[in-house]
Amino acid sequence: MKKQLFCAAVSMAATAALYAAPEITINSTPALPTANCLKESTFAAGKLNSWNVAAANRDLVVADSSESSDKNSASLKITGNAQRSPNAYHRVNPAVPFKKGSPYLLRFSSKRSGGTSAKSSGGTAMSIYAVDAKKDRYCPVPEQPRFDYDWTWFEHVDQLPIDAKKVTIYLCYYNQSGSIWFDQLELKIGTVDLAISVKGGGLQEVVVRNSVIGTVLKEKVSGNEFAKTITVPAFGSYAVEVLDRTGETTSKLYPANEDANVAAGESVIPLTPVKRVILKPESSDAFSFALPALAGKKVYLEFNGRIHKKSGLAGYTNCLKIKVNGKNIGVNEVVKPGKVVVLANKPQRKVNICNSVGYILFYHNSFMALPEKNSYCPISFEDRNPFGFKLDITRQVEEGLNMLNLQSVTLKNMDIYLEDLRVVIE
Repeated sequence: MKKQLFCAAVSMAATAALYAAPEITINSTPALPTANCLKESTFAAGKLNSWNVAAANRDLVVADSSESSDKNSASLKITGNAQRSPNAYHRVNPAVPFKKGSPYLLRFSSKRSGGTSAKSSGGTAMSIYAVDAKKDRYCPVPEQPRFDYDWTWFEHVDQLPIDAKKVTIYLCYYNQSGSIWFDQLELKIGTVDLAISVKGGGLQEVVVRNSVIGTVLKEKVSGNEFAKTITVPAFGSYAVEVLDRTGETTSKLYPANEDANVAAGESVIPLTPVKRVILKPESSDAFSFALPALAGKKVYLEFNGRIHKKSGLAGYTNCLKIKVNGKNIGVNEVVKPGKVVVLANKPQRKVNICNSVGYILFYHNSFMALPEKNSYCPISFEDRNPFGFKLDITRQVEEGLNMLNLQSVTLKNMDIYLEDLRVVIE
């Protein structure tokens, strides 16, 4: 359990003493993390045990110990061939059929090199076999780019459209050149009952965030106790954040270290325990954080941000308004990715990354550097990555408690994804 005021080794007695940190209890039935439906996800054994490959393609589909997304294991590698359609597949046969409407998460890390942009991207497929049907039905999966990329996380969240007695995941790379790799594959299906209990003085609000789908509960509280059980997806982690009447936030992550934000340190203050914050259209969120005396040091707000577009990369729009202690954070505060956006397909057009409406975010379903030949590549950014933000908020903060406000503006039907949201002192 963490009291937000004391992140980054802040040892001040400013607002302490009014209320002790609330006691937060969080657990679930069944317990999280639930089992991965895919028996083999990291290929650490250096061979394919639970993945099936057609005999004719076993020369193209192998476990590769020279490549992995975490640098400590191995991955599944598919080598492209212009005349062949190699794939690997993994069947899931549950003891009890998965129920229609069950939420599912398919998530993995992937890399592509030497591919042909005009060809299909390579990627995944997910088929389900209905209890009362004689053929498979395909479900939505993450879309992967039709260009080369380094190790990148992809995911898709949805609901099963039918009762399913069998699920099959395919990894594909058809009629291509180069190679594609897959690692850390995860398939979670179903729900758990999440039980939350909070005890303490001065309780004002309880927020529960899921690391994949965002906020699942936000409730005003009065009195000294709060208890609730809610049915939630059986994937990711859940953070309970309790705001008291001093403006301080106390939080707890369950399961610990699952899908967590960056670790707190002497100079790093994670603004929430979970890795991801989601802003729904025209919504806002607030985060409190405390700072010691800065003694000439700089303070930065850092995060990865995008407009989540399931079908992949597109353009950008001004949609994120940021305030610290009620003061707008604008283009003058930008350190990364850059103050001016210039795209490869329109090199003559220069646009400030922030205006009176808010910050520009790009549409995509993942975070990655973009190839220079891609029409949406921001050639004005040194690393070609439009998703990584570093904003200098030194002038807007003060010693003691501070407040960050984030607001989604202009978007009508798309969410903003923010990851690794943190304050850094340098």
